[in-house]
Amino acid sequence: MDMTEVRSFRLWFDRISDQALPVDASIDVIMQAWRGSVAPVWRKSSRSSSTSGQSDCVEVADLAGNIGLRDSKNLAAPHLLLAPTDWSAFAQRVKRGEFDLT
Repeated sequence: MDMTEVRSFRLWFDRISDQALPVDASIDVIMQAWRGSVAPVWRKSSRSSSTSGQSDCVEVADLAGNIGLRDSKNLAAPHLLLAPTDWSAFAQRVKRGEFDLT
């Protein structure tokens, strides 16, 4: 990954992090979802790529009515939690190619 890609990813991450729920609220929602009878179902994009045996993708899950995001390569890392409207706005921007790294 070159520095242009790193800067682009960092900009994307900062933008989406600004839309995430506060940490305390995120933890509460995740704990509520896990207390339920069904564990969260994490899904990854059918367009996720694999280079050198590593999967390059983000996984998403419905967590008590919010959208959870996690790095599939580092499941122990903190997760982002977005309101459905923020997730929808982000997904539309992705579809329009606003975050393309190439």
